[in-house]
Amino acid sequence: MPTKMASFYEEYEKLISLMKSAHQSVIAGGLPIYELRNQLEAAIGHIKEYNPLTFVPRTMNEYDYIFHNSILCALSSYLLAKWSGLQQKDWMQAAFMAFSTDIGNAKIDPAILYKPDPLTVAEAEEMRRHTAYGLPNPKKRQSHQRRRRQACGASASRKNRWNGVSASA
Repeated sequence: MPTKMASFYEEYEKLISLMKSAHQSVIAGGLPIYELRNQLEAAIGHIKEYNPLTFVPRTMNEYDYIFHNSILCALSSYLLAKWSGLQQKDWMQAAFMAFSTDIGNAKIDPAILYKPDPLTVAEAEEMRRHTAYGLPNPKKRQSHQRRRRQACGASASRKNRWNGVSASA
């Protein structure tokens, strides 16, 4: 019988796999919203096993960083929403908004996304757009942006790059 932590890792790794296919779907023009949300909910079902300060994925390479970052931000945003006293119905919204905004990275030129040097002004502007690219449609974007600001304000600092250039929207 698997341990609780093993079950969390299993759901987490399924989410990584689904996230990778979702990036391909974004490029093709579609996005498996329900599958992503359902798998995120499955991982959140094991949230007691997740500690934002100590959790380390079992495997990760340089190019998978954006997938892990998106999922870890979603899990952390869920906890931040819970800890900050928001209504329970908003916890999953906070997680999904943190999760879905990074999906827009799929539409960013990889030369910009993985650039080790400081970004130019134009490149930084393109990086700021990734949050809008990941949201399903413009009408939902305003509602999502409002909820994201409410529940995920504390997680905005995650967007700061090591070189001091902020990619947050």
